[in-house]
Amino acid sequence: MNQRAFMVVETGIVAVILLILATIWFVRYSAPVPVSPSQETPHQSPTPTLTSIITSAPIQEAQTLDFPENYQSASWTVNNVDELSFQLNCFDTKSQKIVDCNSPKKGEKMSTTIPNIPSIEEARDKIDKIGEYYVSELTKQGWNHYLSFNDVDVSLPNGDGPAATAWGMLGYKEHTVRSAFFSQSIEGISWNEETLEPICPCTVKVDIELSEKAPFSLPPISMNKFPQTFSAR
Repeated sequence: MNQRAFMVVETGIVAVILLILATIWFVRYSAPVPVSPSQETPHQSPTPTLTSIITSAPIQEAQTLDFPENYQSASWTVNNVDELSFQLNCFDTKSQKIVDCNSPKKGEKMSTTIPNIPSIEEARDKIDKIGEYYVSELTKQGWNHYLSFNDVDVSLPNGDGPAATAWGMLGYKEHTVRSAFFSQSIEGISWNEETLEPICPCTVKVDIELSEKAPFSLPPISMNKFPQTFSAR
């Protein structure tokens, strides 16, 4: 083979190598890069501004809808209630609208009063212990502070202030719902105008409204309904 023919062959080989390298570069850098689940931006459900809903979560059925024994370090009175003071808050996270839901109407009200508490700190401690007891017991049974049915979040009114708090928990099982609404307050002999706290000796009052076990469904969206709210301030 003469020198000119060898140079032609060599040039052709180089061209083929360059073409292969260019193809590899194109495939590698122009194709979509797969993203691992940890790298993806998590979807965040819109947070309603008028309800106590935080985020969406899968619906979890409770083990039981029975209510636990009442807190034993307090004496309780129990009365039947024909009309509860609260309603379920149902919010469609996609349309950002309130949804009517058949909130239970009847139930029972359990109340306790603890008088002659010498300080606001002790009064708050008693309220905290009562609340922690029920949260712990109901959580063990599979109750939640809110429920999520596909795109609809369901919760109870809640609020917090210097001397009062309101919150609730829900149990759901086999298309049946039961709700427990807690109202806790501290009453003193007078009020501190600067801190808006009661001046002790104080009385702690706790009311628990427990709904009956009721079938649960979600009718169509209502455009002009707003959830019930609570403010202790």
